[in-house]
Amino acid sequence: MSRNSSQDGTYAPGMIQNRPKPNALFATEKRTLGQLYLLETIYRQNKNYSLAFDASYFKAGSYPKATGVGGDIFYLSLKSTFRF
Repeated sequence: MSRNSSQDGTYAPGMIQNRPKPNALFATEKRTLGQLYLLETIYRQNKNYSLAFDASYFKAGSYPKATGVGGDIFYLSLKSTFRF
């Protein structure tokens, strides 16, 4: 994943710019956001019950590291669903 131009930023929900800060818009020419790796598995025991497991890893690129604290992220999720 990468930015299209050096004038692009990243935003949080509600369109709040979080990278770079508005006064540092041209602070870096770095464009690489990073790589996302994702594994998702779903087990359906029957039509009413299922389990889902998600694992993801985001390897931060040069842009997050140049514009603040930018590190790798590892995420795990286990979900169960019961439908009636």
